[in-house]
Amino acid sequence: MRCFSSSTGGYDLVVEPVSSRLTLQAVNQCRFNSSVPTTANRAHYRDYAIDLSAGEEILLRLESGRFDPIIQIFHEGNEDGSPLASDDDGGEGLNSMLLFRAPRAGTYTVRATELSHGDGDYVLRMNRLR
Repeated sequence: MRCFSSSTGGYDLVVEPVSSRLTLQAVNQCRFNSSVPTTANRAHYRDYAIDLSAGEEILLRLESGRFDPIIQIFHEGNEDGSPLASDDDGGEGLNSMLLFRAPRAGTYTVRATELSHGDGDYVLRMNRLR
């Protein structure tokens, strides 16, 4: 282990495998096509509601081999405003991955959308962190 500070003193290091912290919440396989709604800039999207407690964390992954996916999170009812968080390309390749901590208890909207205007299948994975 290497320290990047001039501070001294004792500390405890806890190493925990990330995979043991994940609990599957939902996996949604879906498809963008001409019947799916679009945003003002004509990007396809699909919204999913999720209830979160204050401070609760979720890991979101949006994967597609057909288009460049983007994940966005909004307070419910504010989907036309700025997202609380978003990700493009944080996963493998062009796929998106986002770790989100809810600032307060309530219902949030997870939006699966795209950077490129294309049709195709995608998989959205939502995992609650313990």
